Amino acid sequence: HHTHLHHWNQSIVFYKEKCGDIETIRNIVAKLVQHHSGLMTLFKKHSLTYVGNIDSQNVTWSVTYKELDNLEESVRQREIDRLEEQAQTTLNILDGPIMKLVIIKEKTNLYRFFWVIHHLLIDTVSWHILLEDFHTLFDHMTENHTIALPTQTSSYKDWSIFLNNYSKKIEKDIIYYWKN
Repeated sequence: HHTHLHHWNQSIVFYKEKCGDIETIRNIVAKLVQHHSGLMTLFKKHSLTYVGNIDSQNVTWSVTYKELDNLEESVRQREIDRLEEQAQTTLNILDGPIMKLVIIKEKTNLYRFFWVIHHLLIDTVSWHILLEDFHTLFDHMTENHTIALPTQTSSYKDWSIFLNNYSKKIEKDIIYYWKN
């Protein structure tokens, strides 16, 4: 059912006591996307299916920052709900963005990070890796260290090629077993 094609997503909320400036956060997300190239994926419809392609020419993500610390608690919560719903319902697998990070200053020294990514690009295991890398980059940034990540693992493209080649080598009796 393709009624809400763009709204199949996963989101996470976490808090920080400090945030840094918006450009630094954008640089962190850009480094994450560069490091995890699958996050550059946009999709095109081919007949009845959608095919993902890594699109390094277009930005597939956005970062938004809002200061809501001056609002009354109930008004602030309604605005948070509105911003988060807007982020979730405006993902677009065809044209992007397919990932959004919304940072909300709720109080002095309390920042809410709402991160939403289309499910075609993220799963529970991937969230753990992505969050670990985000926090590493964030900590480096707030301590004025050079922003760096561990050596990149296989790219999404290399992994896809490996799986495709591997699938051609699987013995027919194993394929029969799993199909039946």
